[in-house]
Amino acid sequence: MIDEVPVSLTTPVPRDFDAVFPGENWFLYWKTSASLWQAKFQEYTESNRIVVPINWAFHTETGESYNFAKERPETDLKKLIEAARSAGKEITFIIPITPAPFLPNGGLPSFLARTLSLSPSNMVYGNLDGEGNLNKIYSFFDTRVYQAFCKFVGALGEYFTEAGVDSDIWGASFGCIENGIDDGNFSDFFYDRSSVFEQGFSRYLEAKKSERQDDEVVCVRDEEAQKIEFHNTIKDLYYQEAKESLSGNWEGSLKFGFLGANSEAFFKRLSGNDDTLAYSRQVMESMIRNVVPSSILVPHRSKKGVLGKQLSDLIANSFLESKLRHDYYDDDSHITLVPMRFFEVYDYESGRAHNHASWDNLGLLHYFSRDYRWCFSLSNETCIPFDESTDHEEKIHFYHGERMNRKAFNTLLKIFMSGGKVILNRSGLGIDYLKRLESFFLENSLKVEKVNFHTIIHNIVLGEGRLIILEGDKLEDLNPSVKLTFWKKLLDTFNLKHISVKTTDGVDYFWRTRTSSPSELNYEEIRRASFYNPTSYKQKIHIKMKKNFALMKVLDEHNVSIQSSPNEQVIDMLPGGVISMDFGVYS
Repeated sequence: MIDEVPVSLTTPVPRDFDAVFPGENWFLYWKTSASLWQAKFQEYTESNRIVVPINWAFHTETGESYNFAKERPETDLKKLIEAARSAGKEITFIIPITPAPFLPNGGLPSFLARTLSLSPSNMVYGNLDGEGNLNKIYSFFDTRVYQAFCKFVGALGEYFTEAGVDSDIWGASFGCIENGIDDGNFSDFFYDRSSVFEQGFSRYLEAKKSERQDDEVVCVRDEEAQKIEFHNTIKDLYYQEAKESLSGNWEGSLKFGFLGANSEAFFKRLSGNDDTLAYSRQVMESMIRNVVPSSILVPHRSKKGVLGKQLSDLIANSFLESKLRHDYYDDDSHITLVPMRFFEVYDYESGRAHNHASWDNLGLLHYFSRDYRWCFSLSNETCIPFDESTDHEEKIHFYHGERMNRKAFNTLLKIFMSGGKVILNRSGLGIDYLKRLESFFLENSLKVEKVNFHTIIHNIVLGEGRLIILEGDKLEDLNPSVKLTFWKKLLDTFNLKHISVKTTDGVDYFWRTRTSSPSELNYEEIRRASFYNPTSYKQKIHIKMKKNFALMKVLDEHNVSIQSSPNEQVIDMLPGGVISMDFGVYS
């Protein structure tokens, strides 16, 4: 592991302040006196948005009665909102619909903490919070937990109505980015394989069997798929109950990925090590999966350097806000920066057996890592609804044939007909969909151009829209370097505008974009590249300038030096170095 040099890029804060503001804009109201709330909010300068997770166990001890300011002022959420507004802040609540790793018992009241959850590796979940306390997670598949949850969110909804609480509330799924065999996948803490889960799963199978007309038995090879279906069904019950009970304030659901919460990080922290380089990568991995990273479990000492700067730049003041505000992308403010996304990739979900290769196995993600670092999003959802307000021409959408369903297929065609770009891996695509594609081409008199380049590629054009269909399985066994060449040649045909960046190992960077302000009308958009060196070594970055790009300004320079020329920017980064650069894009 490469340790981070302890260079402070943020203002030191008192220990108790860190306890109540442990993550990006998070405030833990139960950790400080209600009389101090307003003072704490006034001290917080990171953002005007305050995210407040609701602590179920703090509001009830028995599950029979609920305390919202009746006995303790610290349970008064209405007073919390008023204190925030007096300090010029806005409260957004989140209600956990999965276990919460930063709370004892995963957030369950003690009387419900009965059966410990088992992780995918068949181990009891254990997470160290930012203060080094061990929090174990208990199963949400216990029917008593679900029944108590329904009562709690019902009581919370009534309180919100009676108290006139008008703040937004989001349902929150908590999890982490896994390492090892599931590298990069998001694993939520709702997952469980304890005896309680297995008992519930058996009842679920019996119920499904009674619905069938025959005595069909579920195949052993499909058992894991059935368990995932059961998992999703029960989790959705929690979500729907919270949504219905809190409908007056409900905004939707979010996923939060906690840095340092996977098993590898847990054991390193037990031995006194914090792998900030791994945390940095988890931030990036979370964002491309549309998961909000949270450093609430990471000790404050590990967030004083590059990691803290990264979290402030990318999450607290950009990505988190874009998730919580529906009008964020319509904001004309010149400081509005959103992640740069050239590609929307729909891939397989983890834990499922598939007959065909994922995009990662086909070399696509490796190519992105080299030429379009973090400039894409990954989703294992297939039922993505078509949004007419989205500018589909700006992105290239990747679909798998094996997991195709009617809604995904219709969305694919709508994107294409709306001038969007789609690449479809037809491996595993059902015969019905192949016939529908043929009929679609005939009905619209579309010319299908065929090219043989490592696989058969069909290219179809309709106005500004473009559909590429390829046989992905033929790429799987190719040499990795050949796969890179294949994707480069294919994607170069889309004439994407992007700057080439070459870095040494350990340095990471992230691209964001915004619209040009009235004083920047010479440019179509402004792109910002932020570079971070969390290693203990000097690093070098080469930025190849391209036509239609102009370097506008350099920001946040720390431990760096720049050599500029018309064709290239060369950056030398000392340990702990950070720098951001704004580029104007013009026609």
